Amino acid sequence: MRKGEIPNEVESRYMNEELEDPTDKICSKFPSTIPDGTIHVLVVVPEQGTSAPLVSDGGVFDRCSDPFFSKFQTVYQVGDWLEFPALLPLTERQKLYVRCSYKSIAAQALTKVDPNRRKYAVITGTPGIGKSVFVYYVMWRLIKDKKRVLFITRQPPIYFDGSTIHECKQLPYSGNQQFWSPDLWCLVDSVDPTNVAGMPIECCSVLLSSTPRRDCIGEFKKLAPTPDVFYMPLWTKEELATIAPMYPHAAAVPTSLADVRMQQLFSR
Repeated sequence: MRKGEIPNEVESRYMNEELEDPTDKICSKFPSTIPDGTIHVLVVVPEQGTSAPLVSDGGVFDRCSDPFFSKFQTVYQVGDWLEFPALLPLTERQKLYVRCSYKSIAAQALTKVDPNRRKYAVITGTPGIGKSVFVYYVMWRLIKDKKRVLFITRQPPIYFDGSTIHECKQLPYSGNQQFWSPDLWCLVDSVDPTNVAGMPIECCSVLLSSTPRRDCIGEFKKLAPTPDVFYMPLWTKEELATIAPMYPHAAAVPTSLADVRMQQLFSR
């Protein structure tokens, strides 16, 4: 059909069935010198930049909207502190103190002899010592180094693909080796990694943060390659003195096991 023409079959329907000419309504709404019988089609183009889920690698990913995780790429380090634009979920503070042990443990846990092989690591220690907060530090290091990382035990899981942070609405198929590969670091907090639904643990690298409970790390430690186990040390008096201004009432009124431990350490 050429511009401005009406197909014969359409014209015959108007002539034989005496159908209402749709251009009459158009002309009544938009008065002009439109020739009789000319049909104008209005095309509405969807707005660009919509938040439609991205289907990639067999999974469904949304751009992260969480006020904390969505800003992870803007976290910066000032001295021994990481400064966040939003409150940390666990501490409700915008600063994270980077202990010396954090740096050394993370460096060893994330180092691979063979980059093409998966690696397993366990971070353990007494309850309240800061293992879950340490996971945020590890995540920051991986994102800073442009490494793929999946915080899989957070719901919905948070995924960094090397450039963008996403919320994972649906994990990719466990047999998708392009996604589930040794270069992907899966961060697991306080659950048995061998029981995480949808994660093919034999395909990716895993860092587990957990107390020494056998139900969390027992099966994981049986895997090959054997996981490296790192024990987080108790806080020193100097470290506690550094963070004390962030918790002005912790020593006076214990509100958690961590606060009790802080008092005990200060009293030594």
